[in-house]
Amino acid sequence: MKNLQISVQSITGPVPGKRQLTILFILSAISLIGFFAVKSADTGGNYNYGFSSSSALTPVDTTGIPPVQMFVPGFSVKELPVSVTNVNVVRYGPDGKLYALAYDGHIYVLTDTNGDGLEDKVETWWDKDLFRMPVGMVVDKEGIYVTSNNKVSLLKDTNKDGKADTEEVLTKDWVRPFVYTGTTETGVDAFGIAKASDGSIYFSLGAADFTNAYVVDTAGKSKYDINSERGTVLRLAPGSSKREIVCTGIRFPVAMAFNEHGDLFASEQEGATWLANGNPLDELLYIEKGKHYGFPPRHPKYLPNVIDEPSVYDYTPQHQSTCGLNFNVSINGGPLFGPQWWVNNAIVSGYSRGKLYRTELIKTASGYVAQNAIIGSVSSLLVDAAPTPQGDLIIATHSGAPDWGNGPNAKGKLFKIIRTNKVLPQPVSVFAAKADQVKIAFDNPVPKEYLAGLADKIKIEYGEFVNSGDRFEVWRPGYQAVDRQMRSLRQEIGVKSVELSVDGRTLIVNTYTHVEPVAYAIKLPAFAADNKAPGSIPQVPNIDLAYNLNAVDVSWVSGNQKWNGTVPHLDLMVVKAFTKPYGASENINTILQKPGTITWKTKLNLWYMLRPIQQPEGSVDYKWPDENVTLVLKSSAPVDVKAGKAKITPSSKQGDAYITKLTFDKVERVPYDLEIAMNSDGKNAGMEVHYYTNEDSRPRALQVSRFFAPWLKEIYPPQVNTTDEKPELAGGNWSRGKKLFFGEAICSTCHMVNGKGKAIGPDLSNLIFRDYKSVMRDIHSPSAAINPDYIAYTVTLKDKRKLVGWVSQTTDSLTVRDLGGNNTTVPLSQVESSKTMSTSLMPEGLDKMLGPQKMKDLLTYLLTARKPLQLDFPFIPAIRTGVEARQVMQEYTPPAPKAKTPAKPLRVLWLASERESQFATKNIWQQNKRDYLLEQKRMTELLGLAYNVKVTNAAKWPTAEQFVNADVIVFFWNYPGFTEANGKQLDAFLQRGGGLVYINQAIKADNAQALANRIGMAFQTGKSKFREGPIDYTFTQGNPLTKGFTKTRFQEESQWQLVQGMNKQVTVLATANEDGKPQPQLWTTTGPAGKGKVFVAVPGFWDWTYDDPLYRMLLLRGIAWAGGKPPYSYEEVVNMGARVTR
Repeated sequence: MKNLQISVQSITGPVPGKRQLTILFILSAISLIGFFAVKSADTGGNYNYGFSSSSALTPVDTTGIPPVQMFVPGFSVKELPVSVTNVNVVRYGPDGKLYALAYDGHIYVLTDTNGDGLEDKVETWWDKDLFRMPVGMVVDKEGIYVTSNNKVSLLKDTNKDGKADTEEVLTKDWVRPFVYTGTTETGVDAFGIAKASDGSIYFSLGAADFTNAYVVDTAGKSKYDINSERGTVLRLAPGSSKREIVCTGIRFPVAMAFNEHGDLFASEQEGATWLANGNPLDELLYIEKGKHYGFPPRHPKYLPNVIDEPSVYDYTPQHQSTCGLNFNVSINGGPLFGPQWWVNNAIVSGYSRGKLYRTELIKTASGYVAQNAIIGSVSSLLVDAAPTPQGDLIIATHSGAPDWGNGPNAKGKLFKIIRTNKVLPQPVSVFAAKADQVKIAFDNPVPKEYLAGLADKIKIEYGEFVNSGDRFEVWRPGYQAVDRQMRSLRQEIGVKSVELSVDGRTLIVNTYTHVEPVAYAIKLPAFAADNKAPGSIPQVPNIDLAYNLNAVDVSWVSGNQKWNGTVPHLDLMVVKAFTKPYGASENINTILQKPGTITWKTKLNLWYMLRPIQQPEGSVDYKWPDENVTLVLKSSAPVDVKAGKAKITPSSKQGDAYITKLTFDKVERVPYDLEIAMNSDGKNAGMEVHYYTNEDSRPRALQVSRFFAPWLKEIYPPQVNTTDEKPELAGGNWSRGKKLFFGEAICSTCHMVNGKGKAIGPDLSNLIFRDYKSVMRDIHSPSAAINPDYIAYTVTLKDKRKLVGWVSQTTDSLTVRDLGGNNTTVPLSQVESSKTMSTSLMPEGLDKMLGPQKMKDLLTYLLTARKPLQLDFPFIPAIRTGVEARQVMQEYTPPAPKAKTPAKPLRVLWLASERESQFATKNIWQQNKRDYLLEQKRMTELLGLAYNVKVTNAAKWPTAEQFVNADVIVFFWNYPGFTEANGKQLDAFLQRGGGLVYINQAIKADNAQALANRIGMAFQTGKSKFREGPIDYTFTQGNPLTKGFTKTRFQEESQWQLVQGMNKQVTVLATANEDGKPQPQLWTTTGPAGKGKVFVAVPGFWDWTYDDPLYRMLLLRGIAWAGGKPPYSYEEVVNMGARVTR
């Protein structure tokens, strides 16, 4: 429920039931309304919002993806047979009935009339003065509490007719935000609500200005008021309307709930889209009085005197949009949802990407420690999930796309997740016990027959942004960070074998070595006995789990007796709680009750303990002071500690325990080795740990994510590299290298790059993430490092024939694929032996055969990854899919040269003026629209990758020499001073066969007629119109320049009512519908007497457009055509650094 905006339709009076609320993106907020509308004196009322839900996404193929897919065994899913509009909150009341708070302000009550366990009857419980943007609801014996715009209400059914008849406003009229989450004062401002055991009501108000968190004015002064009620959690004492601030630094906590300890938690929304270190991730917060939760974070100038309280858990990767929050408790005395050890877990709903989280929380003396699992995925927008009295889970989903679906009037859906098999083992924990071993612990023994062929059925993927069940993720919100996630490297790690522990409760998966400190996802087949309930939604038969390399190795030695294991934390109470469901705590308890030496080993991440992390590529305008971190160990006996350069205060007895302190000064982003040894007498061995810093002495719990396996070398994934410079490639040519790959070097006979070539050997598309030296090593010495997925075998048959290649096997046959891609399948009964080869099948000597220059060209092709522009906008158009680009892209093979002399290059002169739009404005959309010089540089680099193209740059009207030395001139600038004399120079250039390319603002001139006479049409200020926003372009068919295009949307600028050239014939390539009719947006024409070629593109206003592969195709085709080359000559470089999925 991230960043909501409300547009109120029909608010001409309090007409019950007819007030409609339409929620749009926050990015269509006040600053966008006029900006994306028609910008002329006569706007015609055409308010076309810049980013609709459909344009801000990366949708995926949904074939075979269930509406709700469970990742853990034993659950069935059924859809409730009801018709409801989008519902924001679902809760069961003390009467056992299901109450639904609808997005449109209604409250419905749902009942089960036929006893099948599914509510099938919907009745209206509240339809009087409908709420404006209701977000939170508490169903209580007193009635229903609701947060909505500018009020908190208690609804009651006083006459007991099953329908509320009174509304008591508990509090209202608080300070309004500076910037609304909507375009009017009907925007959402009150969020989650919870009721404490003493009758107090807690609720939250959203941030004062989420786009400008410090509320900095044009004079550079911050207007942020920490004493304001905005961005806080507030408390109403029983019977009081007076609001008390509980905490500050809150952004948009959609839901709040109390747990079994009476502690308050909130699901908090990511905010780094607008502020680089403001809530970089969606969070689970433990709300404590007097604390500040980081939006906005501490700032030396604007907010120097706060400490940013860390979250209990961060939901990754960025942009999950956590909404619903409930604790898994018995409802009205009924059974628990899931196994008993799920009790009191937080059930959290990830809205934008459909994730259903189960977050386990352990309370310690210094705070909560959390670990998380995704238990399911929803193919729509998951807004809430709540336990039922029958022990099921009811979930509510919205229709539409992120960030907030199709609005209040659209249809939503309700589902029930039912535990239909309580005997099946449930996964409790997944962890890397060793560098080459993963353990999956279950709460019950795993059937032995499950192991049959299991190693071949398990798939493990890893990468910085990998998570369980990613393939079920249907929606991905269109943010730059998500764009980056989609581009990130994903790899597989091989599985060697699988075995069971002695007690049968732990699967031991032996793998190749784990080396990357990133996220891992493991997919297993479903249990054979996991039959689903009749009439339930079919499920993909898998178990999907995730793990990482957070771990503490622990060992115990007593004489000749030894024991060792892997645990998630140093704190023994936390360890026992997390491991109890699969019996490991029993082993630990047994060991700890014996005298001996206990040793813990781990690597610590102590970076930014009390500082919010920063979004990659983001920046802040200050430097943090040094942070000193002190760990405090509270143990049952003195300890010996090894911790590198840490200052260690020896153990001293305080009360019944020993206290040891370790201080790490000036903490850096490096791993800190820690080894602790304690001699235990076997009586109540204990270990607790907390930390504090030089900036705040309050004790805090260390999260599991702070501990890493001691055998790791690095604990941080590589930081985003802003440059891809490889000095070894200097002088290499990308285009020549591509020809080598698919030709002389014969690489493509075994390897693929970006979908082209043969998939016999490893796919080389991801070599761009590798360094030059390692790739050269692989080419020079192919056997030095063999991809575990491509280990070759020598298979000897009983008739003495030998087969060499890569092997796959079924229960009764074996298939060998050779270097030519040919498969030979033989019965297993004919195989005498099968042995792995110690060498690669790739031949050595390619580097010697090609020589230094050709090798440099080849590696330039394989290792060059031109990145998309890193834009400062908080929201950019959706990334194009690879399918979209391939459908339009045309193949082109340049003809073989007819003579020994090389073909002349196409000489392109690219003109660009100074950067535009240095406005003194807060409007983000009027800042940094386009940077002519930047795009000149980037497009020069891109064209430089193409075959036989030479690009030079200029920033002024071309000189006579430049006209002579150019075949094509690209005008990408703002040059209103165009004169008739300039026009005559263009005439002469065209008459000798030159080509012109005009882009966007370049067609604007004070003397528009003179320019139009050369390029066909021109923009005249005061007469012509323009609009910025989503533009649908309709393309002319049958023209080579538009081949593959039909109708395409760009977030761009259209222009119309242009001045027409005199006696000028134009060929229209694309139109956009403006003022009710198609208006030319791309066209071609010719020079005097039909000599020379002119290509004109109105789109090209925004920097992001130049990284759109479809726009690039149009532009590069236009340049090639204007220069007399085949239109598709430069298609091969289109995707280089483009915003396109793989």
